[in-house]
Amino acid sequence: MSNKYIGPFKDVAPLYIEYKRSLGYDAISEEGALKRLDKYFYDKGITNVKLTQEMVEEYVARRENESRATQNDRLSLTKQFATYLKKLGYQNVYVHKIKIGKDDTDFKPYIYSKEDLKKIFEYVDTHQYDNKSIYDFVLPILLRLLYGCGFRRGEITNLLIKDVDLDEKIIKIIDGKGHVARIVPLSNSLYQAYINYRKKLKVNSEYFICDSKGKKISKHVTEYFQKILKKINILRPDGTPPRLHDFRFTFSVNALDKMEKDGQDLYTTLPILSKYLGHKNISATEHYLLLATDYFINVTSKEEDYYKDLLKMEIENNE
Repeated sequence: MSNKYIGPFKDVAPLYIEYKRSLGYDAISEEGALKRLDKYFYDKGITNVKLTQEMVEEYVARRENESRATQNDRLSLTKQFATYLKKLGYQNVYVHKIKIGKDDTDFKPYIYSKEDLKKIFEYVDTHQYDNKSIYDFVLPILLRLLYGCGFRRGEITNLLIKDVDLDEKIIKIIDGKGHVARIVPLSNSLYQAYINYRKKLKVNSEYFICDSKGKKISKHVTEYFQKILKKINILRPDGTPPRLHDFRFTFSVNALDKMEKDGQDLYTTLPILSKYLGHKNISATEHYLLLATDYFINVTSKEEDYYKDLLKMEIENNE
């Protein structure tokens, strides 16, 4: 594919990418997707800036052997770009209302309830581990970081002490999933929980969180945690225990729920949450909302308002 836009959007597409980058996104995936959209309509013989309903519906239709996730990325990009074009004053532009489809799977995240969280933390804070356990003192802080900051498990287990500024109370994720870097603040309660953990730990280690021997936390911590969930009877409807990664979904749901209850609109909150979670684009965060629809219908039902609010965005200083 050419490194340049060659179609009807060759002048306006770079402005959209510049706008996305002004918000803090690297916009690499959006840039590639926009070049594909531009070339698609170039090959169709379109020469002027327009996105009619017929054009949009043809472009976003699911293709043979295409995954739902790939189609969803195209749906999201097309909708955001069309919204941007309308803001710039282009008239023959259609902002679709096609709902992002569900994956071809029955998977649903487990959202830990307040009662679940109380039972979990009471257990890990008071349980007397045997002398051979590598998880002494680890689970209380590990689970709090996963729930309180929405980290991925690997981001925490790979985190080095040198990447954490305890004076400023910030954690630097240098190379997260998709090579996305970000800075995450530590709350006062999480900071104190970590200080308590380090006081109990009797070894030195390069890792921010380590086992009782100073080594990197094993992936087997997931299995260990799920055994605890079985003991305290926190299970999915099918009888299987939830995952550590479900703390990330729970964080996302609770964060958006709080911001929505505080009166913030989706236009403001969704990009913020997307950057905080280390997602490369908003469509990945939309996917989280889609999977958690059963738990979070009050926010997912407001997605259309998000795109209406987006029309009000002020871009003049960034163009």
